[in-house]
Amino acid sequence: MGKIVYRITILIGVFFIVSSAVQAQVSLPPLERTITLDLSGSTIKEVLVKIEHEAAFSFAYRSSLIDKTSRLTRSYVNKTVREILDDIFQTELGYKQKGNYVILRTRSKLNQREISIEGYFIDAQTKDKVPFVSIFDSVSLSSAVSDEYGYYLLKLNKKDSFNISTRKNGYLNKSISLSK
Repeated sequence: MGKIVYRITILIGVFFIVSSAVQAQVSLPPLERTITLDLSGSTIKEVLVKIEHEAAFSFAYRSSLIDKTSRLTRSYVNKTVREILDDIFQTELGYKQKGNYVILRTRSKLNQREISIEGYFIDAQTKDKVPFVSIFDSVSLSSAVSDEYGYYLLKLNKKDSFNISTRKNGYLNKSISLSK
């Protein structure tokens, strides 16, 4: 009798550990949820179903947006949904999140005079994403701040050169000059 109670207690303990880990993941916005996928010859529609299942959210999109014939063979280990979608769709499709949905749509075209710089700030030592980092162009004074997940998007007017700088307490300030 003691062994049965012991096994039930272990199963209940494992259930609570797993369910609390799933709950923590679901409390993140869909684009920031981290998943691992191994795609071997999957269609894009199959990939989207796998992402929905692994990250516990739903996609919404017009079926005409998705190429039904191309197949993907890639692996992603501990990548955010945003990073995976960026890799799969490159610049073809854009997306936005609304509640527990990710809406796929045609990517809005940038103004001919604009460029966009986006990504995640990642700590070089810990590999953790760094929130609330300032990024700015000191020439045009355009700026952005990474969100609580380390993601940033900086839109700039096209010109011949940029001086992009980052600032965050506790980190070295970095600057990079870019020119045509």
